[in-house]
Amino acid sequence: QVDGTFDTVTENAVRKFQQDNNLQADGNVGPKTWAALESKVLESKKKTPTLTDSENPSLIGALKNRSTGPLVTLMQERLLQLGYRIFVDGKFGIGTERVVQQFQKDNQLTVDGIVGVITWQKILANVNVKPTTTRAVPNVPSPNKGLIDRDFFFSEIKNQGLFRSLSTKQVEGMNFILNGWEKSPYTDMRWLAYMLATTIHETASTMQPIAEYGKGKTRPYGQKIKMNRNRYASPNQIYYGRGYVQLTWYENYEKMGRVLNVDLLNNPEMAMNPSIAFDIMQEGMTLGITGNGDFTGHSLERYFNQTKEDWVNARKIINGNDKKELIGNYGVKFHRALRFK
Repeated sequence: QVDGTFDTVTENAVRKFQQDNNLQADGNVGPKTWAALESKVLESKKKTPTLTDSENPSLIGALKNRSTGPLVTLMQERLLQLGYRIFVDGKFGIGTERVVQQFQKDNQLTVDGIVGVITWQKILANVNVKPTTTRAVPNVPSPNKGLIDRDFFFSEIKNQGLFRSLSTKQVEGMNFILNGWEKSPYTDMRWLAYMLATTIHETASTMQPIAEYGKGKTRPYGQKIKMNRNRYASPNQIYYGRGYVQLTWYENYEKMGRVLNVDLLNNPEMAMNPSIAFDIMQEGMTLGITGNGDFTGHSLERYFNQTKEDWVNARKIINGNDKKELIGNYGVKFHRALRFK
């Protein structure tokens, strides 16, 4: 997160950089670390495609879904510079297409998800102007939705029998999730309702990020074992369930950390941070940055859209058929409590 604050996340990123470059991993940016950073930046710039006439993307055809290569990487990097939440991997998948469509919408262009001449020119023109806000988590609700009516919500979830009474921690936890939703680009309240339904089940109704009871003691992931059943020695961590949605297994911590740019592999306890826990839940349950439901390959887009509403089978987003009717019923009740002011 580029915010001018040297916090624990930044310190962990510095340590990882130092480890990768054979420096003393103390988390301090001294002369040697500075020199290595400058060197890597210069090296990176040399690898980035330059926009000579022969390489100008606006002259060589459009980029679209399934395009790959250095120009896709360049386009993703430029959108990232502009504050859009995008995964830079040189592959034009569904996630990239959705970001392109949002950019086109933001700039009053034809919203087709194709980076043609006009879209390229607009991207390149905007890169020269530093963004004042991030599109990933805007500071205000997007124009096509408003603020959730909190008074109605907390009254109605009691009426629906989801809670007999509410503790301060439960209220704080749900408010945090509602705040995150209001800042997101999503508008389908059924998605939010199912996220809340998942949270009430996965956190044992605490509505706070929690560690798995027993810490995976009877599970394979409760030991130093990967999904393929091979053992690992490093990091010296156990990847049992943590968060609003119980994130488990070495590979899932590694993948989600890479996507969200958080070192979860070395610091799995960070999945207990409400902000990171919300990002993990949102990214894992939607197509998100990667264009794939990162928990199981299933996503909210599949079960709640213009032609479909499947509260029961949406459980496949998280854990197959486990408690699917119960959690689906939670989702329906939460949905009844959600409305905009």
